[in-house]
Amino acid sequence: MRTRLYTIACLAGALVFPTGTIAIETDFYAGLDAYKRGEYEAAHRVWLALAEDGDAEAQFRLARLYAEGKGVEVDDAAAVKWYRLAAAQGHARAQSGLGYMLHVGRGGEPDIAEAIQWYRKAAQQGRASAQFNLGKIHLEGEGGDANAAEALRWLRAAADQGYAPALTTLARLHEEGREVDPDPVRAFKLNKRAAKARDAEAEFQTARMFEEGIGTERDMKKALRYYERASTQGHAKATAELDRLYAAPPPGETPDEPVAETVAAAPAATPPAGADWTPQQQFEHGRALSLGDGVPRDLERAEEWLRRAAEGGHAEAGYRLALLLFRGQGRGGKAYAEAYFWFVRAAEGGIGDAAAWRDRVFDKMNERERAEARRLLER
Repeated sequence: MRTRLYTIACLAGALVFPTGTIAIETDFYAGLDAYKRGEYEAAHRVWLALAEDGDAEAQFRLARLYAEGKGVEVDDAAAVKWYRLAAAQGHARAQSGLGYMLHVGRGGEPDIAEAIQWYRKAAQQGRASAQFNLGKIHLEGEGGDANAAEALRWLRAAADQGYAPALTTLARLHEEGREVDPDPVRAFKLNKRAAKARDAEAEFQTARMFEEGIGTERDMKKALRYYERASTQGHAKATAELDRLYAAPPPGETPDEPVAETVAAAPAATPPAGADWTPQQQFEHGRALSLGDGVPRDLERAEEWLRRAAEGGHAEAGYRLALLLFRGQGRGGKAYAEAYFWFVRAAEGGIGDAAAWRDRVFDKMNERERAEARRLLER
């Protein structure tokens, strides 16, 4: 009984004793809550008081506000000041942030030598972004001679944590055979791993490798899917590749060659009538026609078959139909209102990228087109 009472008393004392620490933590999280609500000026007031008292996390957060211009004007010198104070206390994210500011010359002239010092401190604490930046410096020989061993060491450390830029950089090295033995299969796997985290560059590179059959079997369906994912995130090269794929005639077909005369070349892929096809079969045929995958490309007929499948409830068919309509590759040219309608339906059907495309189309529509889209959704 005495032991139990003593333990309770000790616990009670532990709860009461560090009142200053509890107050600081409460203040910090009040600032964090304000930040999450977008109330950056309030967050700045809270964190400034804590930072001036020497709180490393508050100093780091304050530096970010100055670097990003949230709640205050962008002030690189102030950002460097607060990053440096937090970094000196061993704060890994602040060390990485300070390294970056010194690396690119924000708040003063670039100082690669000091940047390397701070990157290394953060990298040794496991900060993936610092490991990546340190690896890139050694790879490119910034501020001195290139060091392949150190570059690969730190790039691999960041990649092991799933850091997408490190994965795509290692993929490029393996594909090119630079500093490592050529290994396109390894390159493909690294890009695909980064693509799973929705990294746009990795999605683009994965699409390219699927299209060209590098490190994997050639698969135009998957290539298109990854190009579309990258494009929805604003990847300009992916968008250009999509335009090329949809606009260019398939291999062996000239622009002046009438499609109707070439359809008979693949009778097995063309349905006799299609009335008894399931939505999935209609979708597959429409997709093949849109890409020229096994049949001559025919975007007008692709639109027809994708529309049939979409009207039968096939969400991905609706998504691909919407892409055709958005790009003006259907019978009637650009049709933003109908494209919006099908993107909405595809999003409701669980197609991951459809919501992003829906919002993109909405921003492009004028009032008349938005009214037409509402009419389509209400019917």
